Amino acid sequence: MGIFPNPVPNYINSVQSLNNNNYRKTTLEAIDSEGGDPHIESVFFANTDKDKTNELIIIASWYQRHYFVTGTLYGTFVFDRELASTALEWQLLEQISKKLDGGCDCTWEDGKSKKAKFTTASEIKKKLIRLGYKQHNN
Repeated sequence: MGIFPNPVPNYINSVQSLNNNNYRKTTLEAIDSEGGDPHIESVFFANTDKDKTNELIIIASWYQRHYFVTGTLYGTFVFDRELASTALEWQLLEQISKKLDGGCDCTWEDGKSKKAKFTTASEIKKKLIRLGYKQHNN
């Protein structure tokens, strides 16, 4: 599967191989801008629910440079095709996405700093295991 920016702002196109010569395109829900366009850090599959199929997970980041804070904000977006209304759609799973939100890897003007919780696929998968979600290899 390939992921690439969509000409429609804040949407992502997904191209999935059906077999050697056939592909289909789907569009994922918007990833909001947080002071700028998101940068896709990682795209991977992992289990985030009780079914046997893996969900699509995207880690996005936004560089932050404001008067009072500088750094990188990380967001995690979990999509499930099984819950969508058609086979060409992906449903954003908001609740688990919020649990896996990376937060800010930032420094504030008063010298305080904060480290982001999740910035890589490996960190997300470890958290999912701690949450009780068995990881599949499909």
